[in-house]
Amino acid sequence: MLDDKLTQRGRLLVAAQDCKVVFLSFFGIRIKAINHGFETLEQMAAFFTSDLVIGCWALKECALARVDEVIKTESTLAHVVVLWGVIQVLSILLNAIKRLKDRAILPLKQKDLNKAQWTLYVCSILGMIYKEGYEAFQLKWAPLVVKRAFMLTTPGHPLTLSNMLFTGPYAMGMFGATTKRMIVSWSVTIGVTSLVQVVKKMPYPYRNIVDAGVVAGLTYGCCALVFVTAQTMQSGVLPSVDPCYEDSDALAAAGNAEL
Repeated sequence: MLDDKLTQRGRLLVAAQDCKVVFLSFFGIRIKAINHGFETLEQMAAFFTSDLVIGCWALKECALARVDEVIKTESTLAHVVVLWGVIQVLSILLNAIKRLKDRAILPLKQKDLNKAQWTLYVCSILGMIYKEGYEAFQLKWAPLVVKRAFMLTTPGHPLTLSNMLFTGPYAMGMFGATTKRMIVSWSVTIGVTSLVQVVKKMPYPYRNIVDAGVVAGLTYGCCALVFVTAQTMQSGVLPSVDPCYEDSDALAAAGNAEL
């Protein structure tokens, strides 16, 4: 059964890194436990043989757990949940783009900016595409949203009514996440809302310049979210980001205590 799973799409490569850490960590702890030499070669061989047997068992269990996690991304339920969550998130972003796009393209229609203002206009667009679109959306936010949405269908993260209805906000880390993640998510939301109110008071064309950058960044972010979602569904491999579950801090503390 394990061989069948690992051979499908070369998924052993996906589990290799996690399994190596488990195996080497266990083996390293056992080596540190040796105080002095052994009386006979047979005793030393028996000691390290037991390490290898237990280490291989840990390797197998880790591989099974990792592959099961990967395969769950191919279930129909997982796809439905993820698509529902992504649609909710995209609706928020697209609604913001719809409200800002007319002001963003107004300078292009009127063509009344001077050279310095055109420079600011272009820099605003390029800067927001890179900082907001690429660094924030593509590298961090989109993988987080997709992974949290997919993991809703795994054991330990049941599809409760609230999670099902608000899959998008859940995937964005606005609830059901670590305290740090929820603070970041809500702070960004409140911060953006406050920034919008400030920008509204700016005169033409500076408000339009800012809006153009925001629209460019949000558009890139929408594309990044769609791309990461499609890539995950096609490959069956979850994004390698911390999903920031609400119990992850407690689990990490427990793990450190055991070590």
